[in-house]
Amino acid sequence: FLPGAMRAGLWCQAVCFASAALRLRDDGTFRVVQFADLHFGENEDGTWGPKQDLESLALLREVIKLEDPDLVVFTGDQLTGNNIRS
Repeated sequence: FLPGAMRAGLWCQAVCFASAALRLRDDGTFRVVQFADLHFGENEDGTWGPKQDLESLALLREVIKLEDPDLVVFTGDQLTGNNIRS
């Protein structure tokens, strides 16, 4: 996976909570945060790509911390395949 994601502590949470039961909060609410089309891995060998990935991971962590969601959903294209070597 992405080394930056591992350092940011995001990888395990995505896997570990897959089997957890979803429950409403005591006040009857359920908060969802959705991240879409992050396109990690763009310009992998360039100057802006890796920096952008680390900044995106920092923002993800901050949003999750501030919003305190019950469920985080990743939709769309999370990885970019343009730089895949055969």
